[in-house]
Amino acid sequence: MTTGKKITLGFLIIASLSLMGIAGACDQTELEGTISPSPIETRVGETITLTLAVPSDLKEIHRETWQVEPESLGTIECVSSGEKCRKAIFTATSPGSGTVGVWGFYKQTNPQFIAETKIIVTD
Repeated sequence: MTTGKKITLGFLIIASLSLMGIAGACDQTELEGTISPSPIETRVGETITLTLAVPSDLKEIHRETWQVEPESLGTIECVSSGEKCRKAIFTATSPGSGTVGVWGFYKQTNPQFIAETKIIVTD
């Protein structure tokens, strides 16, 4: 093996080990929290303020995203300011049942599930 090939092989081994170390160091913290009120019971046309509470050791959760499933139940809009969205307003638009869920970022680069609650909308 020539010197150039040895250097290239050595570089590839070091680069591979470095990437494995970085991948192993990714944060694996499971996020958790509670949405209140829970469960949510409301009527078409009504609005309700929802709050996400997280444990003190997870207070750095940020960039929360609220989602209603199915979307036809209503709309949800963040009312918090800055990087954190711990409050949202849900407006019911059609009767049915489903869920409201929250995802957010902690130390990782992808959003992670935090909490979910059931929702019932009546006429």
